[in-house]
Amino acid sequence: MKKSIYFFTLILHSVILIAQNNCNCDHYISNLSATNFNLINGNSFDYKPGDIFCIASGEYKGIRLVNFNGSQNNPLIFKNDGGKVIFSETTYPAIELKESTFIKFTGTGNTENKYGFIVTANTTAIGITEFSSDIEMDHIKVERAGFAGFMAKTNPRCNNPKTWRRNGFIMKNIKLHDNYIKDTEGEGFYIGSTDGYKVKTRLKCNDEYAFPHWLENIEIYNNSIENVGWDGIQVNLVRKNGQIYNNTITGYGTSTNNGYQKFAMSIGGGRYSVYNNYIKNLNDGKGMQFISTQSGTMIYNNVMINPKSDAIFIHSRHQLEDKTRAYYVLNNTIINPEKSGVKLYTHITESSNPNLLNTLQSSIPSYFVNNIIVNPGNNYETTGTWKNIDENYFDFNAPDEKNMLKKYISSNLLSKNIDTLGFSDSLNNNYTPKNSSSSMVDTGEDLVKFGITNDFNGISRPQNNAFDIGAYELKNVSNSLHVKSFKPESKIITTLYPNPTNNYIIINTFLKINSAVFYDIKGNFIEKKENPSNKISISNLKEGLYFIRINYENTTEVLQIIKK
Repeated sequence: MKKSIYFFTLILHSVILIAQNNCNCDHYISNLSATNFNLINGNSFDYKPGDIFCIASGEYKGIRLVNFNGSQNNPLIFKNDGGKVIFSETTYPAIELKESTFIKFTGTGNTENKYGFIVTANTTAIGITEFSSDIEMDHIKVERAGFAGFMAKTNPRCNNPKTWRRNGFIMKNIKLHDNYIKDTEGEGFYIGSTDGYKVKTRLKCNDEYAFPHWLENIEIYNNSIENVGWDGIQVNLVRKNGQIYNNTITGYGTSTNNGYQKFAMSIGGGRYSVYNNYIKNLNDGKGMQFISTQSGTMIYNNVMINPKSDAIFIHSRHQLEDKTRAYYVLNNTIINPEKSGVKLYTHITESSNPNLLNTLQSSIPSYFVNNIIVNPGNNYETTGTWKNIDENYFDFNAPDEKNMLKKYISSNLLSKNIDTLGFSDSLNNNYTPKNSSSSMVDTGEDLVKFGITNDFNGISRPQNNAFDIGAYELKNVSNSLHVKSFKPESKIITTLYPNPTNNYIIINTFLKINSAVFYDIKGNFIEKKENPSNKISISNLKEGLYFIRINYENTTEVLQIIKK
């Protein structure tokens, strides 16, 4: 061990010097109290950025780290050592980082346990508070919490103007990943304040609004969330780069005391990418809610099963900043929503300009492409209103809103009957395509222009000549081969000319051509031509070397062509 640490508890005021020998640790934290809350203050220690603090395995009361500061390239690392570390707390968060920056708190200190830290608390289990920023926390299991599993924010207070937004604090670079949260009475994740986006906020100090701080670069990914009382994931005020992906949320909104916070996700006041999440409602949980999220927010490759209310609800309460785009709802698989699949309100309800109140923003494009929506609960065609069958799937607040945005709704697979679509095993919630005959295969639009290049499972899109609809892409074994390993056959039954060529290629063969598939030199799929003539245009290709796979009834050839 390179250094010693000073350790003290709220109850024990004398300083205890701890010395251990561990070649993987710069500092070793042991003798934590099992009966008194443990407070560890970085100002008492001699450390440098990049140092590793090891916490000895055992069962303790809660722990608070105060005034620990690493650096951007060398964060301080806190990890478990020798086995599981269990924190059980009745009054405070079981783990809290306060006035600390550039910290990695990880439960990967030993290979025997996936979650090196086990946490229970009567209040919030884990807190990132009081101007803390640049924090990564992973491989922690929250077994029970009286409120939220994870909370990250600094609340504004009248007696401390530094907590007000206008004085500049921004919580940045928070990564919360590979954690397991279960049995919370509140949210699984509670990140950022739910109050005060742009126009007004609940807190007034001497007749001045005290807005909560902004957040930037927030990532919540690879987490398992199970049996939480309120929202599974609640994130707000991330004005830049909010990323929520690869999370599994089951059994959320279980509390009988709160009817308004039962969403799988409640996302607000900022710009987000929400993708590759698996959501299954087991109780009264609703779908995803997006309130005043801003232009460019993307919602794609998510699987949502049995959500109460609407599966995806979006309300742009504030004026959108970018008039060229609003929201992207792409390649989601939505099964049995209680109401509609996607519901969009564009009318402004909060603005400093009274002339904008209650006006629509439906002239700003929102894209709804390549989604599967099965068996929505709404039956608008029976209600006698302006809404009809279409609104069971994509619901709008007003006819003008629908008429403006319907041109951006395309290539969706909508059905009341799940058995006709060709899922692998819908009875067991497997909504991958069963085979190439499934309705969603090769029937979607190319969304590479929107940055969509993979499916829910990380399979590249497209696998064949077009995107599949929904969250899953059917993996094509033959087309997934890297063509760069192919070599022209030694027994050629086909010749290509002219080669090199400029605008077209002629396939000289006596066989019937079923299809011709083009790849670049790296083996990336370019296009597929079904039942082409012997003369094929290649004017769309750039200069370079390409492979063409020519498929006949009983054989296949791979040949090279050069576009000049």
